[in-house]
Amino acid sequence: MIKKKIKDTKEFKEVRFITRGEHRVNMVIKKLELLSEMSNGDKYEYTDLQVEKIIIIIDEKFKEMKQSFSKGLSEKGDKKPFQF
Repeated sequence: MIKKKIKDTKEFKEVRFITRGEHRVNMVIKKLELLSEMSNGDKYEYTDLQVEKIIIIIDEKFKEMKQSFSKGLSEKGDKKPFQF
């Protein structure tokens, strides 16, 4: 019971959010960098349509993520900007 109470504290949740958030954001950045490397015309052949499909899906997922956080903030009543 004590362990569960510790894990449910606001401080623990915030620390978990920061550590996991930093790790996951860094993974996304690395994957985007790898994807950007595919723009090298010497190594890859692609069409405008293929590039547009990549951009559209990434943009859609980014918008979904933003909406999730906006919804989460509005449900909590917390209008402060996000920062670590």
